[in-house]
Amino acid sequence: MLAKFTGLKGPTFDDYISDLAVMFDMYPTKDDQQLHEVRKAMALIDDLAAVADKLPELPRKKDKR
Repeated sequence: MLAKFTGLKGPTFDDYISDLAVMFDMYPTKDDQQLHEVRKAMALIDDLAAVADKLPELPRKKDKR
């Protein structure tokens, strides 16, 4: 998530999904059951990313103070 460090832009939904995928990919598993649960979580993340790609991009409202 380069945007966090460079200050170029705010993080996007894709950045958050990517971070979540990396977190689960690096999750230490102790047994087959935990590995199964992590794989289920990764599949859900993939499904969420696929659905999000189909949604239209919404414009942000600018806060005018």
